[in-house]
Amino acid sequence: MSGPAVPPSRPGLRAVLTRGVAWSAAANASAGLLSTLVGLALARILTPGDFGIQAAVVTITAFFSTVADLAIG
Repeated sequence: MSGPAVPPSRPGLRAVLTRGVAWSAAANASAGLLSTLVGLALARILTPGDFGIQAAVVTITAFFSTVADLAIG
């Protein structure tokens, strides 16, 4: 017979929290970098008028997304 079974050790709360914060920061940094790169590419491809329309649409969409996240109305 073998000895008593040892349950697998789980990481502590601090380790889980640190890993979660690191993943969240990496996701936010990646999203910001990708957004910047797409904006730069669109600035090169689109005419100034078209780029202005695109910027207005992005701004309005971000506003309504924020309002929807607040769950107002």
